[in-house]
Amino acid sequence: MLRVQLDDGHLVDLHPAVSVVSGLSEPQRATLRQAFDAIASGLEPALPALIEAHGLLLDATQADLDLLEVQGNPVGAVVTGANVDGDLPGDAATRLRTAERDVVLLSSDRWEACDELARSEIAAARPSHGGLRARAAALRAGIARHEAVVAEPVRAALDEVRDRRRAGAPTWAGDLVEALAGVGIDVDDLGLPVGELVRIAEDWLEERRIDVGWAVGAGVELAAIEAALAFPEPPSGGAEHDLDAPRARASRATAAHAEAIVRLDAVRAELTPRGGERPSVQDLGARLSARLADHRPTRLAGAVPLLLDGALGHLDDADVTSLLDRLAAAAGAVQVVVVDEHPAAVAWARSVGPRRAAHIEPVPRRSAAAPT
Repeated sequence: MLRVQLDDGHLVDLHPAVSVVSGLSEPQRATLRQAFDAIASGLEPALPALIEAHGLLLDATQADLDLLEVQGNPVGAVVTGANVDGDLPGDAATRLRTAERDVVLLSSDRWEACDELARSEIAAARPSHGGLRARAAALRAGIARHEAVVAEPVRAALDEVRDRRRAGAPTWAGDLVEALAGVGIDVDDLGLPVGELVRIAEDWLEERRIDVGWAVGAGVELAAIEAALAFPEPPSGGAEHDLDAPRARASRATAAHAEAIVRLDAVRAELTPRGGERPSVQDLGARLSARLADHRPTRLAGAVPLLLDGALGHLDDADVTSLLDRLAAAAGAVQVVVVDEHPAAVAWARSVGPRRAAHIEPVPRRSAAAPT
C-alpha cells in the first residue's frame, strides 16, 4: 500500500519499507487499522487506497484485489497493545481470540460465496450446444474457403515480373494475369499496365497474409469449441441460471466480513492497556517477529503490509530504537507502518535516512485553486 486517504481528506503517503506515522486522531487511526485489516482479508477498504504489486500501481478496489488474489493473513496485518500483551485477563483474551476467529471464518465464507457467484456467472454465460455447433460450422466453412485458395502461383508470377524489371528485360505479365484469374481476379480484358498488375498482386498477397492469421485463430477457436462440445450441454435456463441467490449470498458474506473487522478493531481498542505492566522490548520483538513470519506472500500481490499501532508507548528511547531497527531489517519483504507518538520513533525515522524509513504526518488534501 502506498497511499491512503483518510475520511476527512488527509493523505498519508507510506514509505515502501518503514513508515512512522504521527499526528493522527483516534478516528483516523481506527480508519487506518480497519483498512489494513480489510486489505489483508482481500476486502476492499472503506477508504481510498493504492497498492503496488510487481511495479504496477493499482486502486485497492475489490476487482483489483481479486485480480491480485490478495488473501493473506486476515488478522495478522494489525498489531496493537492488545495483540502483544501476553497478560490479558482470561475473559479478555477469549474475546480477542473470538473476534479474530470471526474475521478468519467470515473471510473464508466471503471467498467461498464470491467463488460460487463467479462460477454461476460463467455457467450462465456459456452458450448452448446449438450455438456452439453453428459457430463451429461457420468456422469450418471459412477455413475450407481459405485452404481452397492457393497463393503460390500468384507469388511466383509476381517474383518473375519483378526479376525481369530489375534485369531490364522486356516485361511480360501473362503468367501474372493468369495467376490472378486463378484466385478470382479477372484482369485479362482491362489492358492494365504491368505496374498496376504488380500493385494488384501485392495487395492480394497482403490480404492473404492477414487471412492466414485469421485461419490460425479460427483453428484455435474451433478446437476450443469442439472440446466444449465434449461436455454435457448446460441447462437452458431456469433455476440453474438464477444469479439472484449467489449474488445475495456474496453480498451478505461481504457485509458480515466487513462488520467482523469493525468488531475486531473495537475489541482491540478496548483491550489495549493504557498503563501498568507491559511486555519488555525482548518479548515485544519476539511477538512482532512471529507476526512478520506469519505474513506469507500471496501469489501475485506479495506480502500484506504490517501496521503497528500504539504499542511502543511503554518503552524507553533505547528500546524503541532497537525494536525499529529489527523491524527495518524485515521490511525488505514486508512493508511496516508504525503509528505512534513516541518521540524516539519519530527521531529514529528521521535519522536512518529516506532509503530505510520515513516520518509521515497527515497532509490535508489540496483543493483545486479558484480561477482568477
